[in-house]
Amino acid sequence: MHHLKLIKMNRETKLLAITSLPTVGNAGLKNILHIIGDKTIPIPTLIACGLGNMQGHQKISIPFYDTLYTSLKIGKEHDYQLIVYVGYLYHEEQIDII
Repeated sequence: MHHLKLIKMNRETKLLAITSLPTVGNAGLKNILHIIGDKTIPIPTLIACGLGNMQGHQKISIPFYDTLYTSLKIGKEHDYQLIVYVGYLYHEEQIDII
């Protein structure tokens, strides 16, 4: 039994980061990827062309359910231990999906 616990502790840990991805400005997934990099599984809730306080910014929907589902499936296949971070959500339906 003790041997099984050691195996589980050696699983690779990844941060499942669920939040917005701005193309301009430093917020959301851009900061997380900059700091944590390849230890992150980024799940954008939307793509934002600029930050919310920037004149002319736009928010663009992405296939959130498909992106999250497929990423979790791959994470399970690789036996990743996931730490989940949830930031900015675009639609309230994303809460139910998560």
